[in-house]
Amino acid sequence: MGRGALVSAIEGLIQCKENSETEKKLVNEVLSLWDGIDIFGHVNQFEQSLPRFVSFTFERRYGWTDGLDDTNKQKWDERERKIINDAHEQIHVKLCGEKVNNWLIDAYTDAIGMCAKPIVRQKIVNHVYGWLEQQVSFIASSPNQADTIHSFHKFVICSLSDVWSATRKISAGGLEKLSYNSSAELIEGLISNMLEYYDGMVQGACEQEVTQDSKDVWKSKEGILLGLTVLMKALDRFSNSPSASVVDNPAKREHALESGGHTFLSMQGARLKHILYRALAHPQLSVRECATNTFSAFLSRVAVQETETCLEEVMCKLSLFNDCRGRTKSESAVSCRYSEISSGIRVLDVASVKPNELEFVEAFEAQGLLSLVADLLERLSSAHLLSQLGTLLETFSLYLAHPASTVRQACSSLFFQLAAKSDAGSISLQRLVLQGLSESWKSKNEMTFSSYDAESSPPSESRAGCNFMDSFSPTSSLDAASALHACMSEETPVRLQNGSVSTTWEWREGRLLAYELILGHFVNDHTMQLLRCIPSMLFSPSPKKMTPDERLCASDQMRDLSLDLSGRAHPPHSNLFSDSSSPSRPKNFQESVDEDCVAAQATPAPFPARSPRRKSLTPPPVNDGNQAAGQSRKMPREASLIEMFRCMDGLEGDGGIYLQLSETSSHCFEPLANVLTRIFEDVLDCIADERWELRRMGVQILPLLCVMLMWFDLHRLEAILRFCLTRTSKGTSMNSQSLRRFIGTLAVREIVKKVDQYKEFVASQSNCLVRKDASALIEGISSWIETLLPELMPSVESFLEDGMPLKAGAVSMEVMMIVHTRFPAVAAARQQHNVRAMIVWFSSLSKLSPGEDPAASPIRIIQRGPEAVVLEPLKISSPLFASTRTGKRAAEKVEKALLISISSMLPDFIATCSIDQMLCLSSTLSQFLKNYPEELNVELNVVEAMHRIIHLPL
Repeated sequence: MGRGALVSAIEGLIQCKENSETEKKLVNEVLSLWDGIDIFGHVNQFEQSLPRFVSFTFERRYGWTDGLDDTNKQKWDERERKIINDAHEQIHVKLCGEKVNNWLIDAYTDAIGMCAKPIVRQKIVNHVYGWLEQQVSFIASSPNQADTIHSFHKFVICSLSDVWSATRKISAGGLEKLSYNSSAELIEGLISNMLEYYDGMVQGACEQEVTQDSKDVWKSKEGILLGLTVLMKALDRFSNSPSASVVDNPAKREHALESGGHTFLSMQGARLKHILYRALAHPQLSVRECATNTFSAFLSRVAVQETETCLEEVMCKLSLFNDCRGRTKSESAVSCRYSEISSGIRVLDVASVKPNELEFVEAFEAQGLLSLVADLLERLSSAHLLSQLGTLLETFSLYLAHPASTVRQACSSLFFQLAAKSDAGSISLQRLVLQGLSESWKSKNEMTFSSYDAESSPPSESRAGCNFMDSFSPTSSLDAASALHACMSEETPVRLQNGSVSTTWEWREGRLLAYELILGHFVNDHTMQLLRCIPSMLFSPSPKKMTPDERLCASDQMRDLSLDLSGRAHPPHSNLFSDSSSPSRPKNFQESVDEDCVAAQATPAPFPARSPRRKSLTPPPVNDGNQAAGQSRKMPREASLIEMFRCMDGLEGDGGIYLQLSETSSHCFEPLANVLTRIFEDVLDCIADERWELRRMGVQILPLLCVMLMWFDLHRLEAILRFCLTRTSKGTSMNSQSLRRFIGTLAVREIVKKVDQYKEFVASQSNCLVRKDASALIEGISSWIETLLPELMPSVESFLEDGMPLKAGAVSMEVMMIVHTRFPAVAAARQQHNVRAMIVWFSSLSKLSPGEDPAASPIRIIQRGPEAVVLEPLKISSPLFASTRTGKRAAEKVEKALLISISSMLPDFIATCSIDQMLCLSSTLSQFLKNYPEELNVELNVVEAMHRIIHLPL
């Protein structure tokens, strides 16, 4: 009788609408009748009413937050609303007290479908997972166990498939908490059911056309993938988890994973991968991201061989030439040319591939697969990646030419992933990746071809055999490097063909993106090891930012390198930045020794012959019986990657001590200085290009390249600066020389700025916070640039002349300001002339008419054979000077950007000026205060400079 009355009260409550008094009365009646009654003893009495009852009580409790419909708006006061809310919350408490059963779970599932308001569905999901978490143990012991488990599976899938993203995330979080107390059988069954449901969604989408209701299918897929990731992680409690000592030891952990992984996931591997590969090709970004996370969770719990297999499968799916994707093998694949960069590792000559011969994977799928590759590269060892490096470089290089920019960005980050490895063998991997990336490029710009002045042709040998960049060494002519550029023999095929992939701007931009990430990683690593931290002003952005603790931990896993103490003969002038290890030139190569490079070789070593850091090291003897002479030891933890590269190239470190790869290494490398010079030529060519994307990236990479060369080889950097700023070559047009001087000025600006920033940071730190030899190294570089600046400054100063582009003048102004304030001895000889030119240049900015073109410079025209390409100098993109307008507004933008950059140096610059110069500058400074009052830092520095002028001693 009591059960029947309860059912009647529930039916009356459901039908009650727009009457608060009746609702309160019926709610109290339901609560009073509920006590002591098994509501599910005869569930058939209100089986149809139960879902509507659950939906009604949650709607009445939480529906307020979504607002009321205008047609049914009720003007209840806060007191009545609170009474109704409390009453329905008591019903929810009663529901939580019920034991787990299939009828109530089904009622919750049906109620979710009845509720139109997202907040109500979210509250139901949150309520149910809290209820199940308390009583999950009763699922296996319920009277109708099979039905209860089936209802539970259906509810989980329903909650994960909700159209509201917040509900899907709450459902995944609730499932994670619930899995802590769930049995392995329950979790495995739920995974199987979710995989089956996902398969059904895919098949249904293929069999019928997309309708209005099916547009939300991707949300269900995203939710299912979220749930699969959570459940896979929950299986860790039931696998043979390794002990803490095994987890802490990478080698033992890898062996444990090789020996097994989770059995259930291994059995479901083929089915799971089939689903995830399709999800990686989904047009919705969130689905692809969830698929990548699910794949990562799967690979973390299976044997390592599965990861290696996945890499092969993904490379096959991304393949452009072979028939792994069901395509007929292209004839172009047979005609493609390769160059061998090391033993068994070949690099595709991209110039031999035409764009119409490629069949790229569609953008969404390519982006999804490349994101999975990034995860695979982090998991696999460098030794395994070296064995697959040829395939990886070929595929990645071609996908740098993909039409979709997101794919190019994802692909360029893969080169960084390879260069950021820190396990055994990673040094070889880093060298070969950078070398392979730069190998397939050849300049197409007339400027680069004509800028060298070779008097003879080299023999017909491949690049790998003769190392044409070796002509940049201090003992040879920089101009002679063009010899092999112009070599078009049978053994050295033409690297540039009309319509080849290497001529597309997409491929060139993608490669520049990869350069930026790799060089930024090397520079950040060196800064971190030298200064023990990375100041914000010296940080180069990268996709993977490591904390100092993480970097220190990674340094403990340094490569197995050894120091060779065996005696060697070295040139008398070789030093820390010499290039004495460059391989010999091919026979009959007529060297054109440049006097400038000979002078550079004779320059005293700017660094101490014996580094203070290494002086205190005493290598322990190694008695393995295999070494005829000398001793070996591990590379010091504080050595940076750049220093390791130097030792690998045989550059002198400490009194004949060299660092070499272990004897088991079979790789030979092109000197890194040659690779960096080839990259510089690439950047030089891109800055001269008509596309702003390439000019922007070229100017963006130039600072990183300069800093990399600054720490690796000062002689090579000096030769490049002389080539850009002081040399005129036969057959080179004035246009090309002007542009080359502008790029050289940009390089000088970055070098003097970085030297000043390094010195300033080291001076502000105590000796115990930076590496012991940091100050000596930085002072050595400072002395080197101070010695070189008098020769370079005339070219830099020439950009302040009439008719030069605004941006070129602005860069020149910045360099001269730094030199006058930081290197006063260099500026002393031409101080009067330079300051007068700087004052005139600043004054001329404010005198431009609104429609006047400030730049009528030879830099505007670049000849390419019979064609003349117009290059607007104001379109040379730069992080500092980004304006593309001409006339008065362009002058204002350039002036403001320059002022922000140099304002901190104005007070020191004023101190170096004479009284007459100060008085001339005062009017310009007053104009600055008037034009840019919103720039507080600029205003403070200008006021301080004005203060020094006002308080001149009489």
